[in-house]
Amino acid sequence: MSPNYPEISTAHVTDAHLDAIIAIDAKVGGVERPDYFFTKLSRAAAENQIPTSLVALIGPKVVGFLMGETLIGEFGIEGGAATVTVDTIGVDPEYRRRGVATTLLTDYLTNARGLGVQRVVTYVDWNDWDLLQFFHAGEFVPAKTIALEREL
Repeated sequence: MSPNYPEISTAHVTDAHLDAIIAIDAKVGGVERPDYFFTKLSRAAAENQIPTSLVALIGPKVVGFLMGETLIGEFGIEGGAATVTVDTIGVDPEYRRRGVATTLLTDYLTNARGLGVQRVVTYVDWNDWDLLQFFHAGEFVPAKTIALEREL
């Protein structure tokens, strides 16, 4: 439970949360992506990943989620430091500006720190100012690496 938002609690994502996550994501993005979330949960279970993904709860209701993956070393290469990613975040629009995302990120970082993780990485669209401000408030800074891409 967050000291700043005591009505919000977090829990590790399970299959039981899948429908709520899909519904929130559809509200936020306008498109249902059940295959994406089913694949994320299935892959995490198959690879025995350390459970890092969280849901935010107000009472029994799922009001948000933050999902990521654990990597060992750079791009998962063994022998380096553990890194976690934040790759998907969503908050039910009815619960925005109530500390849901902040609670999710705070608990996610606390859990990662407890696992000995030394770095958390995320990618944000340069033009998504709200998300950039959110991560900036969470003390994220531009990485020393540059993401490169190529259209095919």
